[in-house]
Amino acid sequence: MSSNVSRRKVISALSIVVLLLGVVFAVLIPLSITYGNKAKMIQRVERLSSSELFGDEGANIGAPTLLIIEDSNAFIGGPDSRNVYKVDENYLITHKIYPVQQKTIKLVTIMLEIATCCALFLGSAGLWFAQK
Repeated sequence: MSSNVSRRKVISALSIVVLLLGVVFAVLIPLSITYGNKAKMIQRVERLSSSELFGDEGANIGAPTLLIIEDSNAFIGGPDSRNVYKVDENYLITHKIYPVQQKTIKLVTIMLEIATCCALFLGSAGLWFAQK
């Protein structure tokens, strides 16, 4: 009998911990969404010494992508007619700035949502099971 009671207490305690994790995850979801909303369409540009001589902005690296870069010094001017910002690749490298893609933030947000649902379900189920 005492073994059964202690088992229920352990299940109840673990269920409460899992429920609290679910609440923490639920708080992180809006923060993740807010951070993801900082993304801008960015074109990475490699500025060469010859580029500056001829007044050119430099060579484009890849295609424009939705990225999050918080250092305003990395940007070369404002957005162009397509609302694409240009970023100096050499500045990113020398200052060890690693841009985050918006799709990475979306993936983390989806994972947080799934983890929240699972934690809340498992915590509630554990408490229900411990009371029976």
